[in-house]
Amino acid sequence: MIEVRSATVADVALCERIEPTYRTRHVWKVEHQVGEGLFSVAFRRARLPQEMPVEAPHGGDDLFALWQRSRCFMVAEDGHMVVGYLVLYPRQESDEGWVSHLLVAAGFERSRAATRLLESAEAWGRRQRLTSITVPAQSRNDPLIQLLMQRGYALRGFMEAYFGHGEAALLFSLTLQA
Repeated sequence: MIEVRSATVADVALCERIEPTYRTRHVWKVEHQVGEGLFSVAFRRARLPQEMPVEAPHGGDDLFALWQRSRCFMVAEDGHMVVGYLVLYPRQESDEGWVSHLLVAAGFERSRAATRLLESAEAWGRRQRLTSITVPAQSRNDPLIQLLMQRGYALRGFMEAYFGHGEAALLFSLTLQA
């Protein structure tokens, strides 16, 4: 059973061992349409010919430094094994939260670890009186996008070249109720 708690300094090394990869069978393609007096952007889900491994965008980040400066760094455990983590920041001069990291170890994708981490982050955000939480997702991270939509997160926009190699981030937000 997956349990979520605040990370300790000992957890940081365990989080660093989690391979920053996931697998997907779908991607979200950005489509632009330009016409007279019109500019529109749409995202279309496309099936890949085969499952593809994808590197998560934050591999190699200094997790110890993140842990030191973060007020919300949570780990998901299965038994006594750390199987995922999430980092959430309240945005400066705002009452919004921003998830900078969400990663689950290979083999635990269907364990509800990501769901439990998001639930815990949402509860933390409510206690901190945040009005919303935003999660940037790679356009290739269909598993995360599907989870966010199931949890009621709505697409609020996108940022070109947010991730390395010029990859756009789809920005999903959830309004928090007291």
